[in-house]
Amino acid sequence: MASYTGRAATDSHQKESLDIDQVLEKPPRTSSDLISGFSRVARNVDFEVADGQLVYPLNSPEEREKFSEFQELGRGDRLFDKAGEFWQLACLRARKFDMGRSLELVRNYMIWREEYGIEKYTMHTDPELKAAIESGGVRACGNTDKEGRYVLTLKLRLTDPKRWPPRYAVRTVHSAIEILLRNYPESQARGIVFVNDMTGAKMSNADSRVPRELFAAFANKLPLRFGCVYAVNPPLFMRFIWPIVRHFMSRKMQSRMKLLPRGYPQLESYFNKDQILVDNGGTFPYDHEAYVQQISLLHATYGEQLRTFVEKLQIKEPSKGKKNGTHIRSHSVGTLVYV
Repeated sequence: MASYTGRAATDSHQKESLDIDQVLEKPPRTSSDLISGFSRVARNVDFEVADGQLVYPLNSPEEREKFSEFQELGRGDRLFDKAGEFWQLACLRARKFDMGRSLELVRNYMIWREEYGIEKYTMHTDPELKAAIESGGVRACGNTDKEGRYVLTLKLRLTDPKRWPPRYAVRTVHSAIEILLRNYPESQARGIVFVNDMTGAKMSNADSRVPRELFAAFANKLPLRFGCVYAVNPPLFMRFIWPIVRHFMSRKMQSRMKLLPRGYPQLESYFNKDQILVDNGGTFPYDHEAYVQQISLLHATYGEQLRTFVEKLQIKEPSKGKKNGTHIRSHSVGTLVYV
């Protein structure tokens, strides 16, 4: 956990913590407001980049051997032991089997998970989090881009900064990430991309505090590799501010942000049509009610052994209906396969 020395640092940390628990009382009114907020975020954007490649085949003898070595390295560490095998392996895959960096990630994630109250605030204990998840602003559908990286779909127009503070947005995204990592183990190694559907979004839907919190978590706290963001149908205000904000990013991160003003037909450069959702002109099915049910089931297992969810529900890798080891591929979130 980061240590803070001096009163100023402590006060700053407390102020930031309070900030993410407050709704946005005054939404940005001008492009200048957005540029100011997002440029501050962009200066610090840097992630583990996902190339969609596997270091070792999943569950191969080579991977199991490396995982055994990793468990020996971490055994006896309180946070490592608390994480359990699922998160230990997810962190190892996310850091491409670098033992030292993987161990640091396990610790960082478990601290972050507790600080963010991931197991305390669930669909069953917090009606507002339940409403945020049900709104459909964040979706883990099980589709992939052409590089084999799994997708989180964001619907900006469904976000409401006046109702849900940044902490709710981050918890909602985390639930989607955990669903992906558990249901589709390849996502742990191949990485995740974001399809930010900005169709119909207004300036009042934007809150620069949310990407600030998400990017901070992605950088060194969550066990995932970041592929890129596909911003589909960006509204005029976003097209205006993007050329300015991008200059605050590293070249690596600039290359990972793709604006697609011509909409979903333009997305076909990066996705096969059978991996684009039916609602967006593709053929990939998605059942939002089933997705919400999965998160409800996941949240209900918090506090139990971390492997309980996997034992109860095995939904794996969308695509061709073929078996992949012990995992069965299905075509959409919501197709339950028990093994």
